[in-house]
Amino acid sequence: MGYPIWWGGAAWPANHFVTDHDFIGKKVILFAASSSLPLGSSGNDLATMIGTGDWQEGQRLGR
Repeated sequence: MGYPIWWGGAAWPANHFVTDHDFIGKKVILFAASSSLPLGSSGNDLATMIGTGDWQEGQRLGR
């Protein structure tokens, strides 16, 4: 799952996406677009928000 980093966290559309979908039995591999900010806790925040799925450590894609 990809998302941009806004103000140090996942952009709010990513929050809505994870709460609107079922991740039971799914492996979720994260990537985020940011020119300077790291993923920080955004991946863990999204995984905690939904509580299901196999969330893997993500990677930031910069310029």
